[in-house]
Parts: sequence; C-alpha cells; structure tokens
Amino acid sequence: MPLSPREMKAAILRNLQQNTGRDLDEWKQIIRSRNTNDRRELVSWLKRDHGLGQVTAGYLAGEAAAPPGRVDPTDEDLIAAQYEGVRMQLRGILDEVTRQATRLGEDVVVYATKNYVSFRRVRQFAVVKPAGSTGVDLCLVLPTAHAGHRLHAATSRPNDRITHTVSLTSAGDVDTEVVDWIRTAYDQDGERRRGARSSRARVQ
Repeated sequence: MPLSPREMKAAILRNLQQNTGRDLDEWKQIIRSRNTNDRRELVSWLKRDHGLGQVTAGYLAGEAAAPPGRVDPTDEDLIAAQYEGVRMQLRGILDEVTRQATRLGEDVVVYATKNYVSFRRVRQFAVVKPAGSTGVDLCLVLPTAHAGHRLHAATSRPNDRITHTVSLTSAGDVDTEVVDWIRTAYDQDGERRRGARSSRARVQ
C-alpha cells in the first residue's frame, strides 16, 4: 500500500541518519546556515550539493523553516477545521464518500490537507472539498469522461490532474452513479500502476 504524506515523512525521519549520515537537528543547522527562507533554492541546493532526493530535500527544507515546538495537526484535526461551524452538517457527505472509496480496495490512501481530503491509489484520483456552507465538491480524475448533467468539467480545482467535479449537498447524493465515477477514477489510477510495471519489465 502506498504511504500517505504523513507516513512518508515519518519514514524519512526514521531512516534519515542511516541514509544521509546526519540526524534532523544536524540538517537543520546546515540548512539554516544558508541564511535563506527560499524553499525552492534550499531544495535545489540540498539536491545539488548534498546529493539528496527531491522528497527528502523538500522535507528537510520544510522542517528547518518550522517554528520551534511545532506539532503537526492530525488528519482528524484538519478535517474538523474544514467542517466546523455552519459546515458541520456537510461532514456526513465526506464520511460517505470515504466509506465508498475505501471499499474499492485496501490500497486506497486517505489523507487530509488544510483545504481538502484526498484519495490516492498510485496518484491522487479524487478529492473532497467544502464548497461554501451548503455542499461539497467531489473532484475526480476522469480524463476520458464526458461532462453531463451532474458531472461537470472542472474549473476551480485543487490541482491540474483533476478533470471533473460533482456537487454534493447530502450524503444521499453519493448514489450509484457517483460511486461508479469514483470506481472508474480508482480503476484508471490502477491502470497507470500496471502500465508502469509493464514498462519496467520491458526495460529489464
């Protein structure tokens, strides 16, 4: 099963000393000696001068810039903040989408950001984000789908991979049609994994 971003960070930290020869505090001192807060510059420097990979370099740059004593919010903390106040009534929609998506396979990873909840298999295939106080947007990666009366071409989207959105105003809106779209996005993401494996096999 793929790792969530939080699990990936934990794995980097757990193996940091063994993989790089330095622990987190040592890396923080080295990074802060650069006297710059430009994250992109720091990541490029860590990759170029210290031979780190993109993910590790990005993690270290972010940790060096974090205030002392920072505690990362949990997924539940982030979700609760998204659905507080007048949006509390919308939480049931997210819960139903999550229930349906995680039934598709044990390889579905669910994780929260400040603004939305993401669903990933190989890559992100769906996102749920509040849309005002009366509903949520289910954003899907469906590159071959045609827009219709419920499935709309994405305009405002969390990232460039999202192609379509569905407006949901109640948990009951997560019906057979919506579940089929979620399943299609999940299946197509799995096809990407199989295609990558086939390519590696041909190279070998």
